[in-house]
Amino acid sequence: GRRTGASEEYVAAGSFDDRREAEALAARLGHFGRTSIDIASADGRTWYSVELRPTGAATVDAVLEAAWENGAPNALSVRD
Repeated sequence: GRRTGASEEYVAAGSFDDRREAEALAARLGHFGRTSIDIASADGRTWYSVELRPTGAATVDAVLEAAWENGAPNALSVRD
């Protein structure tokens, strides 16, 4: 369900049609924050989207830069 209250910013690190690619990126980014893989279907295809959320004192900007430098050059920040 949807959380109420303050919005949460996270990094959309990348979307893949190959689950292994998504899992590999999530593994590379795992020590920069909390990763998750969102699975969605569109146009008859399944997409695996890697999300990276800051933990501790890290900011979304810091984890975004880490994503850019570690295999996710098209990552962008999202406000949920």
